[in-house]
Amino acid sequence: MLRIDHDLVNAEHSKSLGRGYMKSAAAFLTVVIASMVGTVLGITFMRFSGQYMPSLTGIDLGADYKAKALAYGKAIDEGAGWNGMIRSLTESEDTPWEGQVCMINAWNITTIKAYAEWVAESLEQFPRMMSIDWIVAWDPDSYNAMVYAVWTGANTAGPGATMRFATGSFVYKLHFNFNGKIDKFTKVWNDEWSARQLGWPAQCECPAPSADFPCFSVPLGPKEVL
Repeated sequence: MLRIDHDLVNAEHSKSLGRGYMKSAAAFLTVVIASMVGTVLGITFMRFSGQYMPSLTGIDLGADYKAKALAYGKAIDEGAGWNGMIRSLTESEDTPWEGQVCMINAWNITTIKAYAEWVAESLEQFPRMMSIDWIVAWDPDSYNAMVYAVWTGANTAGPGATMRFATGSFVYKLHFNFNGKIDKFTKVWNDEWSARQLGWPAQCECPAPSADFPCFSVPLGPKEVL
């Protein structure tokens, strides 16, 4: 008669269950690792394709860029110059600035640094200027922020001050790179409209051919343009 060694059977059964659990754990761990790798690769791809993934993070990254763009625009407009967050948030000193703005282009302003310094100098003629009605929009596909505001001010300081008031809308288009730095700045502004309100008559066709032919007769020296 065949005798069954119950202890041996139980031992083998336990080993079999143990191997099963280990295989299941290994399979589960493989799935988890694969999922994590896939998530990282997906986030990396979305990042370098100019998009963000709020569904994965639960955070709208666009809100952060909008806040940065708003603070950056206000700092530039309030005359911060090439300092503080303007310098730290801009990619480099050579980061391009552009715009169909004859009054600015006539002075060969081609970088954000030069534009920031130009604004800071120009505000000396407008001690009580202000910008209001700030609105920001963010495009996650192109990594561009659009910043709109209304500029108001009167030319009440400096020799030749006209004592006249001007107001007008403008738009900043700020492009962010993958490191969160601004690498391109575009301004849209009807400078002729503002200049005529201030009593600065047009002197040439826009765009001006060079800094020797500014588009408006400005009351102050060439480095003290609005």
